[in-house]
Amino acid sequence: MHPAQPYISALSAEIGIDIALSPSGTAAFSADGRSILIQWADSPERFAFYSDIGFISPVRTADVMRRLLSANFLMHGARGLSLSLNPETGMVGLNAVLRVYGITAQDFLQLTDHFVRLADDWQQRLEQMNADARRTAAALGQTEPEPEPALGADPQALFGMMSV
Repeated sequence: MHPAQPYISALSAEIGIDIALSPSGTAAFSADGRSILIQWADSPERFAFYSDIGFISPVRTADVMRRLLSANFLMHGARGLSLSLNPETGMVGLNAVLRVYGITAQDFLQLTDHFVRLADDWQQRLEQMNADARRTAAALGQTEPEPEPALGADPQALFGMMSV
């Protein structure tokens, strides 16, 4: 039996959805409109959690990115989790790592519930950031989306954009 199976089985029973665990230890499910990906890692034993939380506004993108990156600073704003950006899709995601040592299946359920609540909270926060960016853009007469940087063209410019 895969070491993640007892935790995934408990989650499956708790939410009433059959969640399959792949041989590599990956499980995914959707509940209340929220998709969650859980990945097992062996050394040390831990789960990585991931959930999409939304896209960044096409106007005033740098403002929204700055606020998201600021939340990652020492992981205080993200409450110990991290925010990420999928460069292929532009989707912002919430990530967490949970060490398994000493936790029960009930602990796992509570931690999973907490992650889902934080993902919901961050989705609302991102929506608010995007609304603020659109209001600022409208007040400044900026209606066009910002041009996307040419990735790889000027690494120094990219790092400058990402500094907080």
